[in-house]
Amino acid sequence: MRLFKRRSDVPEVSAPVAAEAAPVLPDPPADTQVGRRVADQRDYLLSLVHPLPAFGMYLLDAWGTAVCEEIIADGNLPAADLAVASGYAVRVDDLHGLDELGSAKLRVRDDAAAFKVGSAVQVRAGQPLPSGADAVIPLDDAALDGSTLSVTHPVRSGDHVRWAGSEVRAGMPIIRSGERLDARRSALLALAGIDRVLARPHPRVVVLSVVGDDPARADIESPLLAAAFKADGAQVWRVSNASGTDRELRDTISDQLIRADLVVVCGDLSDEAQLPRVVASMGLVDMADVACQPGGRM
Repeated sequence: MRLFKRRSDVPEVSAPVAAEAAPVLPDPPADTQVGRRVADQRDYLLSLVHPLPAFGMYLLDAWGTAVCEEIIADGNLPAADLAVASGYAVRVDDLHGLDELGSAKLRVRDDAAAFKVGSAVQVRAGQPLPSGADAVIPLDDAALDGSTLSVTHPVRSGDHVRWAGSEVRAGMPIIRSGERLDARRSALLALAGIDRVLARPHPRVVVLSVVGDDPARADIESPLLAAAFKADGAQVWRVSNASGTDRELRDTISDQLIRADLVVVCGDLSDEAQLPRVVASMGLVDMADVACQPGGRM
């Protein structure tokens, strides 16, 4: 096999490459007498961004995100009747004939597979019930004397039992596309043997504040914005009090784009300020007075 391509005497003719059209911003919404409406500004900004691509994520990493697939249960969840509390698995029918003292006695057996009439089997919380049992008596509600269990409290079928399929029936969705992955759904997916889901990652956002003409001015905007992004589920970094020449500020913003899906810069946006001038040199810019207070120019 040839590892190197030898030069050919035939001149290569490259196909003409069509010039790409210069990028332009879509037409912004019309301004009112008091400025651009907040809803119009929000919708306009959202039209300029695209959802992050979805990929397979482990359940813990995807916690709090909206999944991008519907996952159907192959079987009942849980698959078997489970004990909710540690105690003794019993048949309620064996407890109907209480004696004059208001108690019943059952024989505790060690063989859970051979559940017989008039017997009880010790179980732990989360353990499948022996076949034939339909209730669990917690340890605190029964007295054990050797191998004899005395029952002094009323017991009903289903007490301290999680029935098979009580969470999700076979063929039903465990989670639907667009639903957020929470602790309960994570546990159900793990119970079904699923450790990953198709989801979009939390967006990475950098909030950067720029020092204006007054370096002593308190930075209020960046903590407020960072907290708002955090509350909406973003992974947030805050860079405060950026300063320097136009080139240094441009490099600072560019460096943050390496680790962020979105960079939000706050600072003085007046016509003579440094921030609008630097941002305009980096690409397309839309500047508008938005009808909100506090807020204003964005």
